[in-house]
Amino acid sequence: MDTKQVNDALDKFFQQQRIIFWNDPDREFVEYLNEPIFAPAECVKVIRLDQTGALQAKLQIERDDPNRKFLVYSPAEEPNFDDDWLLDIRLYSHNFRADLEPDDPEEPDVPDEPLLPEDPLEESSQQTMA
Repeated sequence: MDTKQVNDALDKFFQQQRIIFWNDPDREFVEYLNEPIFAPAECVKVIRLDQTGALQAKLQIERDDPNRKFLVYSPAEEPNFDDDWLLDIRLYSHNFRADLEPDDPEEPDVPDEPLLPEDPLEESSQQTMA
């Protein structure tokens, strides 16, 4: 996914969601957030969980600015339920994923139709059972 696709996807999700969580464990988009090419809608505030504590983020989202849109970015895996201070918010929000790696051109295409023809014996046995 390139940066234009990321911007377009985020804009689309923000049309219907107030809060988007973005976990980026491979840290592919850390620099992207600091560059002018990152253009969230003007009313979207970015909270980076590597720079802001979870409690502070929770207070900003729920108490300080309950009508604003937020992109909550973390350059880490999504935490376990027991360790996630933002779980209640995460459950009613959207989780966003992006990958800079293009699809593998070496990966074979999987056909939509079955590889083996239907077994006529199996079909006839199902009809006699009915």
